[in-house]
Amino acid sequence: MATPSQPRIAPGGFWKIGPLAWVIDQGGRRRLKISQFRVISTLGRNIRLFPFFIGYTGYFQGLSSIKLRNVELVILRVANLRGSAYELNHHIRMSARAGITDEERARVAQGPSAPGWSPKEKALLTAVDGFVKDKAIGDTDWAELSKHFTEAQTLEILLLTGAYDSLATTIDIVGIKTEYTD
Repeated sequence: MATPSQPRIAPGGFWKIGPLAWVIDQGGRRRLKISQFRVISTLGRNIRLFPFFIGYTGYFQGLSSIKLRNVELVILRVANLRGSAYELNHHIRMSARAGITDEERARVAQGPSAPGWSPKEKALLTAVDGFVKDKAIGDTDWAELSKHFTEAQTLEILLLTGAYDSLATTIDIVGIKTEYTD
C-alpha cells in the first residue's frame, strides 16, 4: 500500500475538532509526552463521528471484559502485521502500563509460534493472525480460542482486532505520521 508523503487530512485545532477531541488531544499530549496527538487531532475533524469512535475504541482500554494485557497484545499484533508505525509506537508505551515487557513485545512481532506464550496467549495471537491475514479463523483455532475466552469475550476480541485493523488502514490512507519520529 502506498502511504502518501504528506497527510491528506491535516490535524486540526480547537475550532476544527471541537471540544471533546481537543480535550483528549491535550490530555494525550501531556500523558504521552508528545508535542502532537495526530490521530486524535486528525480523526477529530469529523466532529459528529469522533465521539462514537473514541467511545468504541476507548471501551477496550477500560471497560472490556478482556484483561488490558490481552487487549494490548491484540493491538500490538495488529500493528505488527499491518506495519503500522503509528499504532505500534503508541501501544509500545501503553502496553508497558499493562505489564508487557520488551521481550514480550519482541515476541509479539514474531507471532503466536514464538516460544514462551501461554496456551491462552497463543490462541489469542493465532486468532488475530487469522483475522488480519485471512479475514477468517479456522475451526481448530476457534475451538482453542473458545477454551480460554467466553463468547462475549470472543466477540470483543474480533471487534477489537477489526477496529485496530481498520484504524491502521485509515492512518495509512490519510497519511497520519507518528509523533515519535519528530
